[in-house]
Amino acid sequence: MIRKQFYITTEQDQAIRQLARQQGVSASEVVRRALEAALARFSLPWRGQSEAVERLLENCRQLGAHHQLPAGFRFDRAACYQEREARQLFD
Repeated sequence: MIRKQFYITTEQDQAIRQLARQQGVSASEVVRRALEAALARFSLPWRGQSEAVERLLENCRQLGAHHQLPAGFRFDRAACYQEREARQLFD
C-alpha cells in the first residue's frame, strides 16, 4: 500500500466514517472502495495488469540489487544524447 494524504470536507469525513461503521470496515477501506469504483468507469490501459506490473517491478528491484556500476562511474546526459543522435543518423 502507498500512503496518500488528501483534504476532504467535514461532511465527506462524516459520511466516510458512517459508511465505515455500517460496513464494519476502516474509513481507509471505504475510500479505497470508492476510488476503485470511480476508476472502474475509465478504460485505463493498466487496469487488470497489476500482477504483471508487480512482476516487472520485482525484476527491476532484483537487477538493481545485483548490478554493480564500475567504480568511478558518472552519468553523462550530454554523452547519452550524442550517442542517440549518432544512432539516428544511421537509421
